[in-house]
Amino acid sequence: MVWSRKFMWGPVILALVISFVSIISTLLNSKGWYIVTHISFWLGVIQGIIGFIFHIKGVQKRVGGLALRNFLTGPPVMMPLLFSIISILGLTAIYGG
Repeated sequence: MVWSRKFMWGPVILALVISFVSIISTLLNSKGWYIVTHISFWLGVIQGIIGFIFHIKGVQKRVGGLALRNFLTGPPVMMPLLFSIISILGLTAIYGG
């Protein structure tokens, strides 16, 4: 069932936090917000990896296991990885800039 567990709201809330913290960090340009931005991006990477594991487990629970049709109709396996990639891009911008 979709959104049946509270931890499923983690990426939704974390995406809002990352957006807010990134905007504030850019506008204020202070050391404290810089550290909070680091932490939020690293949490995004971790959240994406954990989500990927949960999505793979969700595909395995469907009839047929890891069949191609389950990847097409089950939980979107690539979505958590995209969440991690966006956070990695943010970290790249911080460390590269």
